[in-house]
Amino acid sequence: MRGLGAVCVLMLLAALAGCSNVTAVPDPPPLWWAQQGSASVTLHFVRPLRTGSAPIAFYLARCEAGDTVTTAIGTGSPLVVTGLANNTAYVCSLQASSAVGSSVASRSAQVMPQPSPADSLAAGYRQMQWAPGVKVLFVNDCSLVVFTDGRPDHATAAQYLQPAAADAAQAVVARTPMSGMKLAFEPHDATRRTRDGPLVFDICPVRAAHTTATREGMVGLMSSGALLFAAGEIPGHRAAAPADNVSVRSATGTVSFLDACNGHPTPRDAGGAYHYHGLSSCVTSRIEPDSGPSHLIGIALDGYPIYGDRDIHGVQVPLERLDACNGITSPTPEFPNGVYHYVLPQGATDTYASLRCHAGTVSPRQLAVARSSGFCYVAGNAGMPTATHADERRRP
Repeated sequence: MRGLGAVCVLMLLAALAGCSNVTAVPDPPPLWWAQQGSASVTLHFVRPLRTGSAPIAFYLARCEAGDTVTTAIGTGSPLVVTGLANNTAYVCSLQASSAVGSSVASRSAQVMPQPSPADSLAAGYRQMQWAPGVKVLFVNDCSLVVFTDGRPDHATAAQYLQPAAADAAQAVVARTPMSGMKLAFEPHDATRRTRDGPLVFDICPVRAAHTTATREGMVGLMSSGALLFAAGEIPGHRAAAPADNVSVRSATGTVSFLDACNGHPTPRDAGGAYHYHGLSSCVTSRIEPDSGPSHLIGIALDGYPIYGDRDIHGVQVPLERLDACNGITSPTPEFPNGVYHYVLPQGATDTYASLRCHAGTVSPRQLAVARSSGFCYVAGNAGMPTATHADERRRP
């Protein structure tokens, strides 16, 4: 009987152990090395000793930089996390997951991806014809610093149509045809500096795993010293500024929403920064002839070059060859071996007139700089129905 009792006890213990394993999740995988790369990090780890009551299905890597979280999934070590921003500090950790659940996070590792000089675009950017007054400094093969006060080197209008103040203190003289924004006359001070401090660009850019949508604020800097914005005017609306343009006669002449250079200033309460919403003949006329290939006219926030719409043979680039961000990889005068670059189509009036997204990695710091450059709309502006753009093109 005593032997039978011992067997029963052992069976009971085994049953209890089995019950406890029903909900057992894996232990965290030991992370022993985080190897930083260009816009990436490679996490080396080992399989946890205790895998729980079900086989490990996958491992999840998580890298955080402020509010930005980038993840990657794999079935073993090493696990590569791509789409990170260079020169940005990340905290990375791992979890093991099974059908039962996920482990707690492993110990974390701090990394800062660094650009690779082998990816440098410095040779091409050294040929860029900046306007007088714009100063550039190549800190190293991967870092370009531009000093500009934000004022373009060409003439601007003395007065523009700007969004009317929400309190209706300004007389409404027009509405934009696409978004229905109420517009009023607004004087423009062309002598006002709208930028203080340099702009820093990573010129060893890396294509990101996922694109970053362009929003309010700058998406790039043009050779004239002024900023480039996306085509859209209002967040949540698909109306593009070139299609939303309108002009009104005043006592001093014709006043427009966008001038002949495809640009205008932001409202005064947004800084008054002059910017373009697409290709500007005022920029290209100083750099290239009426025919022939397009030349380098700007640099995007993610470090990739900006061009007009003609290829190296002087032939207009078909819109169907551009990706969703207006990008293409092909030879240019400054990069004869080919480079990924953005194209600004001539005469485009839809949202493809400017960059719709960034194909390269963009850091939280760069996004903050973009937002600080101002916006084109006034929050609370009445009379703005949800706009749809009949000319919107769908691309493969």
